[in-house]
Amino acid sequence: MARMAFDELQRNTEATGSNLYADSLATLLAVQLLREYSSHKMPAEKLYVNGLTNKKLARVLDLIESDLSEDLSLSILANAAGLSEYHFLRMFKQSTGVTPHQYIINQRIERAKELLQKTDMTVTEIAYLLGFSTPAHFTHHFRRKTGVTPS
Repeated sequence: MARMAFDELQRNTEATGSNLYADSLATLLAVQLLREYSSHKMPAEKLYVNGLTNKKLARVLDLIESDLSEDLSLSILANAAGLSEYHFLRMFKQSTGVTPHQYIINQRIERAKELLQKTDMTVTEIAYLLGFSTPAHFTHHFRRKTGVTPS
């Protein structure tokens, strides 16, 4: 886990298009260290089995939907829910079935599909409009999610 976090932080964040993934790795590393070396053991898994409340989830989803081009960090999303980053990450995944990073990518791809069908915008314009760092980054995620390139 530490190696993954280190490798991700060493990469150029523009290549990944989001600090959210690196934030998530750093948070998970901190939690792992606390679990291993803390003298106080607390079963966090049992405290948050139902995920986010409807109100908190709606607040976070509205924040994400309001501007998909923003590079939303884990701390911004967690603050919107009024939770620590670690608990937010776990509860968001419990509520939606995916991590915040995956959710944002999925929403960007869905919006891209709409824009490709309903506008004359180029792939490059859509990529930058939706917050992808490069058209290649956009194409990579689009192909991974849909099986075809945006072209």
